[in-house]
Amino acid sequence: MKQTAVQSTLLFAGDDPAFADLVRRFKTQRFIVEHATDGNLALQKALELKPALVVIDAALRSIPAPRFAQILRTNRQGHDLAIVFVGEEGEEIEGFVRHRDSFFPRPLNPSQLSLYVEKHFKRLEQAQLLLQQKQEVKGSLDQLGITDLLQFFGLNGKSGTLYLARGAERGTVLLENGQIVNARLGRVDAEKALYRLLLWHSGTFRFSPGAVAGPAKISAPTDHLIMEGLRLGDEAAAQAERLPALHSRMQLTIPRERLPQGLRSATREILLQLEGYPRVSDLLDHCPYADLQILQVLRVLREKGVISESRDESGTAAAPLLAPAEILALHQVLYGPTRIGEPLSAVVAILSPAAEELNNFLPALQALPGFVPALPEALDPRRPAEIGRLQLSESFALRFCLVPAAPEFSPLWDLYARQLFGVISLAPAGRFPAAEKYFTAHGAGLLFLDAPERQVLTRGNRDDWRELFERFLSRFQPSTPPTEVS
Repeated sequence: MKQTAVQSTLLFAGDDPAFADLVRRFKTQRFIVEHATDGNLALQKALELKPALVVIDAALRSIPAPRFAQILRTNRQGHDLAIVFVGEEGEEIEGFVRHRDSFFPRPLNPSQLSLYVEKHFKRLEQAQLLLQQKQEVKGSLDQLGITDLLQFFGLNGKSGTLYLARGAERGTVLLENGQIVNARLGRVDAEKALYRLLLWHSGTFRFSPGAVAGPAKISAPTDHLIMEGLRLGDEAAAQAERLPALHSRMQLTIPRERLPQGLRSATREILLQLEGYPRVSDLLDHCPYADLQILQVLRVLREKGVISESRDESGTAAAPLLAPAEILALHQVLYGPTRIGEPLSAVVAILSPAAEELNNFLPALQALPGFVPALPEALDPRRPAEIGRLQLSESFALRFCLVPAAPEFSPLWDLYARQLFGVISLAPAGRFPAAEKYFTAHGAGLLFLDAPERQVLTRGNRDDWRELFERFLSRFQPSTPPTEVS
């Protein structure tokens, strides 16, 4: 598809000493440039030129700079104008939009501003090319940030799913007609997931246009969401040294019955959740309040001696659920030696007799660190679906799939048997004789997860899951024949 060039139109409003030289510099390049030292004349030129970027002297004559910016945005469809303010160091500009506007202190550095302008129009060109595509498009977040993407999609009324990746982390943002309706990152969704994703400054993106499935969990305007997410991120960064570390563990130092009376509801709920999720990162994932609010409550409780914090002084990461040698063995058995290093996966098939058993099991899976649930969220044991995936390394993941166990679905079983790691049945042995016989004949390990064992797993203990995975690994050892796990 032919790309339409972005019109690089610039307006300088004000009489900062550096403006005249910058105007001459940009006119020798590919830019259309206008300059007016007086606010009234600058406004007239702006309405005629419709610039994509305006550089305003905060000391603009005739019209105050904030009022000048407000008038321009009111007269522009979509309110998408980007503005650069030039003022005194530390000066605060009324109406400054952080994720859209920029501020340069005096004395203005022409080279820095020139670089900013070049990057700004490069982002516009990339965004325009992306918006012209009718099919899936990919790119780097280093070149086109998440806030830029969401703004462009919003202004152009795009519908689809934005897939984001950073290392082993995976996130999604769902849009309908430009409006963000949901987001997911790991075990969290809605605004909480979106606010975390907004802080990503590297990684890759993939946008798949089209209708999205699942309930709308976000209703606030995109600009509001972006500003709130960045505000929370700024506050968390400013307070980072005083807040508990994410890998820390917190515990009550006094009996629950001796807790102070009159605690706020948020504090009470955080203390209640702390009993099940003592690690700070797990608590953030499972508690409904904003991350910063939880961390601030924990800090206050720690300072008052209500809870204590213990840190992993070794600085070592938790033991992997599957060791590199075990992942390599899976690669070789399932895909052969020629595809080592490619992004591949193995299947963990879930057999469930009814929705109740499945719903009892899901919290155990969702509490597993690194597990990323998949959409749609409503699951039916009578229908095949991918529940989610667990990224074990940069290039290998376990896909947890709900597989209908009734005999009439036997033609589907072949699809899951090809890259099968193991089978978890949420019913007693013998409940699904045809499926059990089929998967056993194909060398799959069968684990019948009864109620007591499910209860153990709900604590999200990595060691429990490591033990479970070990029970599937025997058939991937070269010298060991396939055996049934009972």
